[in-house]
Amino acid sequence: MEVAVKNDEHLVKLAGVLRRIISKSTGVNDESMLLSDSEKEELMETLQDVAVDLQNENDRLNDVKDKNTKSFLDN
Repeated sequence: MEVAVKNDEHLVKLAGVLRRIISKSTGVNDESMLLSDSEKEELMETLQDVAVDLQNENDRLNDVKDKNTKSFLDN
């Protein structure tokens, strides 16, 4: 449940960045599609948070799988 809440928070942040990109894309030149340095930093931080959360969840699931496998083999 906690991971789902964190994932939702990250999705909201990413949606905000995408919304800003789309709103800037209505400009005439290609430079309007570029992100500001602060937006790039925010996006990278959000992606890093998501990567860490996914790795933690993957580790947790592997631990559960290993415990279940060991339990199955012991029986």
